[in-house]
Amino acid sequence: MTAARRYGHDVLRRWGLSETVIDDALLVASELVANADQHAAGAGGPLEIRLTFRTGQVIIAVSDAEPRRPVYRPADSGAESGRGLAIVGALAQAHGCRFSAGRKTVWARITVPPGPSGAVQPARKTA
Repeated sequence: MTAARRYGHDVLRRWGLSETVIDDALLVASELVANADQHAAGAGGPLEIRLTFRTGQVIIAVSDAEPRRPVYRPADSGAESGRGLAIVGALAQAHGCRFSAGRKTVWARITVPPGPSGAVQPARKTA
């Protein structure tokens, strides 16, 4: 997870995103990867994370071989886990799940504000 987080930070910074957008995107990515790691461990196949920057948005997508959709469950106030999808929902403007070629992809979209608080590069990029 540390290497993926470092890689994500480097990519998002190279794209010229603000630290606020980078922090939100990395937290969302961390939650999606942790969820996939926990629930898809026995499904086989690697996890894949993809970051895409389009004008005005960053899309974080994590793919795995687990055939089940993620399920939102309200966390008990004393629970140490179970808040990942709630965090994703709070930070992302949209999120969801899709299936293709035997893989599940859980994605989240974060809006990038225009100008200095957001991004300085309006191109489409994928890492």
